[in-house]
Amino acid sequence: MNHKKIISLLIGIFILTGCAKEYSAEKDFYKASKIFAEAKNAEITTHGKLEDVYGPSIEVFQKIVDKYPTSMKTPEALFIIAWIQMKMKNFEQARASLQKIVSDFSQFGTYGSDARFQIGRIYEWEGQWKEAEEMYWDTAEYHPMQKKGLYAPIYVFLHYSNSKDKTQDALNAKQEAFIKAKEYYEGLLKKVGPIQVSANIQNYMALLYLAHGDWEKSREIWLDINKNYPNGSLGPLSLLAAADLTAQRNQPQEAIALYRKFLDKYPKSPFTKKALAQIGLVHLTSKNYEQARQWLQKALDQYEAGKEPEQQAGIELFMAKSYQNEGKWEEAEKAYRELQKDFPKTDAALQVPMLIWTYYHSKGETQKADAAFKEGVSYFERFAQDYPQSRLARTARRYRNFLYGQKGDWNQVVANLDQDMANEKRTELKGNWLFEKAVITEKQLQDKPKAIDVYQNFLTHFPNHRLAGMAKTRLEVLTKK
Repeated sequence: MNHKKIISLLIGIFILTGCAKEYSAEKDFYKASKIFAEAKNAEITTHGKLEDVYGPSIEVFQKIVDKYPTSMKTPEALFIIAWIQMKMKNFEQARASLQKIVSDFSQFGTYGSDARFQIGRIYEWEGQWKEAEEMYWDTAEYHPMQKKGLYAPIYVFLHYSNSKDKTQDALNAKQEAFIKAKEYYEGLLKKVGPIQVSANIQNYMALLYLAHGDWEKSREIWLDINKNYPNGSLGPLSLLAAADLTAQRNQPQEAIALYRKFLDKYPKSPFTKKALAQIGLVHLTSKNYEQARQWLQKALDQYEAGKEPEQQAGIELFMAKSYQNEGKWEEAEKAYRELQKDFPKTDAALQVPMLIWTYYHSKGETQKADAAFKEGVSYFERFAQDYPQSRLARTARRYRNFLYGQKGDWNQVVANLDQDMANEKRTELKGNWLFEKAVITEKQLQDKPKAIDVYQNFLTHFPNHRLAGMAKTRLEVLTKK
């Protein structure tokens, strides 16, 4: 066998060995993920220590880290280990796992920036803002062209901006954070020069100004991006952002002009439907109802039959509302019912029974309101039965309870919640229903002893539920002498 064949054979063996190891790592990761999923579900109902619940998960993921030190599944395993350690408030161990990602995987994708940013979050949760801020700025300095790195200066500014401390020192700190972030982006722009990638930096600069309250400067920057890099990835989006911001600032004519400019420049853009719909919504807000419907219909005409039903249903909902706002209820109700027929399995369709009942109730038309109520309840219950474990089924149940609540029949709402709990298969969602029952018993039925009992029942069965802290707080208030 000649020299070239031997080298080719060795390379082939090396590649096959690497692929086999990565396949084994993926298999082990899949098995570990199943154990982790079971632990997350068990956590909600356990009264034991979290170490006992998540210990096996840490063990299996740590084995992956030890066995496959160079696999791309290792940083994913380390992120999960860090998440578990944070949950158990073992912050030092969590940081150690994340620091290993920074040390060993920063050259791969966004692992390094994500890990650094998460270390900052841990310091923040511990109440160590100085250390957190340093880590956020490390994220920006070491990963300047990645999302977390570009976002970190804004995140730091938002910390000071959202502070409830309004002393002069706090206001000065806020302004200093803004200036530091602005100078950071300006420095990056000088380094990269007027090339395509600078548009991404300018975009974050626009977001910083928006967070600072200077929306006109934000719009100016977005329009500059569109002018200088019209065919780049941010070119169309920056023009849309400027138009959206103008519409939000209640400048309808200027907003429509920008949307139309977008349509002229990018007639084949996938965002054409959005621009058309937005023009319709601006007209709707301005009470130009006929024009609103014309533009919304233009947006609908862009969709393929059967594609993106939620978006199409949302547009039809606005068209129906335009008739209602114009005082044309017959046309509105017809449009609502057509929406229900055309897009039955959408959020917009589920809103229709409530909108019809609300209209008749507001007009004092008792008989029609009662008929709409019965129709709505029947519709929601039938929908929940047809799609029992879907997200929309839960929405339908909530809307059904809304109708009963609007009629003041809170005992029926509680009975419904008991039935929903009995039918629910997922542990966390069972807890959601029980917590809602506790709140209604306390706030609407004003039955203090019963509310205490329900909150205690919730904490007995779901001690580590995400709502457990709120349940404890309410229980303390109710039992306080």
